[in-house]
Amino acid sequence: MVIGFSLGAALAATMLLRPGQLGQAPVKSLVFLSGTLPADWQELQGGTTRFMQAIDVKTVIQIPSVHAWDDGDVEHPGEAEQLLLMCGKKSRRVVRHSAGHGIPSRGSEVAAIASAIKDMVAELA
Repeated sequence: MVIGFSLGAALAATMLLRPGQLGQAPVKSLVFLSGTLPADWQELQGGTTRFMQAIDVKTVIQIPSVHAWDDGDVEHPGEAEQLLLMCGKKSRRVVRHSAGHGIPSRGSEVAAIASAIKDMVAELA
């Protein structure tokens, strides 16, 4: 399982979306907390950085994933939802929280994320 917050989620997605990587990843599940946009691997290879939008992704990540974010994130508005769209519909779970661009600490929000992770892991067994 890979757990990534913000740029950590973006890094994991960048690695998983690079050409030839889909279907080859040694990762069984993902947890993206307030995830941001992944970089385009081919642009990185050329020495530039361009962040991907969901429309740029031809083949989505099919690894089971949990996505947790706040719709009120003002630091990276809309990026976590774009990241969600880069993952397969059948294998993703969404949890909304109220921590802005952060990791939630409210008991009910933490419990909701933990429950989503538990359900995801149970389906892998």
